[in-house]
Amino acid sequence: MLKEPKRKKKKRFDSFGAEYFGESYYCGERDLPYFECHTVALPNFLALYSEPGLYRAAERTGVCFYQDDFKFDSIGSLADAILHNEAKLLNEYKKRFEGVDFVITPDYSTYGDMPDFMVAWNIGRSRLVGVWFIMEVGAVVIPNVTYANEGSFSYCLDGIDVGSVVAMSAKGMLAKKENLELLHFAIRQVVDHLKPKAIVVYSVADDKTTFTAFEYAIQRGVEIAIPDNTLKRRNRILKGDDNDGKK
Repeated sequence: MLKEPKRKKKKRFDSFGAEYFGESYYCGERDLPYFECHTVALPNFLALYSEPGLYRAAERTGVCFYQDDFKFDSIGSLADAILHNEAKLLNEYKKRFEGVDFVITPDYSTYGDMPDFMVAWNIGRSRLVGVWFIMEVGAVVIPNVTYANEGSFSYCLDGIDVGSVVAMSAKGMLAKKENLELLHFAIRQVVDHLKPKAIVVYSVADDKTTFTAFEYAIQRGVEIAIPDNTLKRRNRILKGDDNDGKK
């Protein structure tokens, strides 16, 4: 159920991202911001946050945050600047991302043993940053599905529009049995509850392995897009195969 935007009734010091939270609808018991993405075009290359030189490498390059948190989440980070309305810093971020076509909302860490309120907070501020990208950069913003464990699916999908394009990471999830089982569970939850039009997958494995992991979604008519990325290219070269994924 959608809840109305929490707009400010009078002008006041803008902290905690009120300017952007105030433009959002909310869903679920934890008031997670509503998010939708119904783009037809999908990214064909994903540049990491720490790779600004690749943000415009191709016509449909997307920027993602699938790396260690310290590389994009610290004092002076984008989320920090939004939450504390740091105008000068926000202007620097606008220049950094100017002209970017696609952005996947930040993948703030959500560990299985992390307190539940921190998991919900990281999901919420990821959406907040996504709203900033829409309003200030004008990019196509794809909501990232972030989860800690099976229990977090009681709320982690709240607010993502049914039929939306979503993003998921398979990095580090394909080798170990327990990780792969959690990924399969996550895929089933996303497909059954969100019925996504497409899932954009960040993976550094070969396409065959990744497509196999997402078989449940494929069998139900969900488009699986696996954009190229720097680590994936490196792994192909190390294996002596630089043709995988170039179709």
